[in-house]
Amino acid sequence: MKLISGTTALSGAAVDNDILTLPKRFIGKVRRLQVRNDSGAQRILNFFDRFTPDVSAGVAAPAVTNVERWRMIIANASTITLDGTEYPLFKLLNLFRVTSDAASAAIIVSYTIELN
Repeated sequence: MKLISGTTALSGAAVDNDILTLPKRFIGKVRRLQVRNDSGAQRILNFFDRFTPDVSAGVAAPAVTNVERWRMIIANASTITLDGTEYPLFKLLNLFRVTSDAASAAIIVSYTIELN
């Protein structure tokens, strides 16, 4: 088992933020997620997994797929910590992405992902 941990501030210029690209041939299980909001307002955050499915008999050129894995509403000046020690919060196949209802650099996302 390999763990990846990190912390990132969302970009102040964008509502879509790429957090982490998983190594190929791994599935990521989000074991811990912490979000701090100092943006001055309540924010709605959506956590996505962005990936391209494999070629199949029915689809020769599959399109990039965005799957919403988690959604949270976080009040200003608050921190939410989600612990998935026993069971993962959600799984990721490729690109871990966060979108916000408004661009803000005052939102900090910390994560721990188990690679399988």
